[in-house]
Amino acid sequence: MTYADKVTAVKDRYAQRIVKVLESIRAELQAAGYTVDEPFDMSGDDYQWSMLVRVESGPDDDIANGDIDITLQIAESMQFEGTEDGINFSLDITEVGGRIRGGLTPYNYSDDVWVSLDDDHRIEQRFSIFEKADPAEILNLID
Repeated sequence: MTYADKVTAVKDRYAQRIVKVLESIRAELQAAGYTVDEPFDMSGDDYQWSMLVRVESGPDDDIANGDIDITLQIAESMQFEGTEDGINFSLDITEVGGRIRGGLTPYNYSDDVWVSLDDDHRIEQRFSIFEKADPAEILNLID
């Protein structure tokens, strides 16, 4: 199985769970009064799902600077390091204008950043970090 096939297999196993994590964040933000678009698959060369938090725009308006994209992606070592070491998961919280509000990439900037695509147990451990995280913490990054 090729590197790309292995990444696709991870996507197939985790896509619904990724959307579920985003939905829990969405529910928390909506409970706090924010208008949040539904998560959508915006995969291209990589696998990622995103949703828009409308901070400056209304639900029927064009996207505005100050609105916030929340994206959860399957980060590939091939994309970031140029190697076939493995994958990680990454949550990015970014204003439409480009300002980074925060995010989470387990073990980023360490030797443990990449998990082998052949290690289902460690991939599961990485993803479970997102499922165990408190979605209410994102409110601090948006308020």
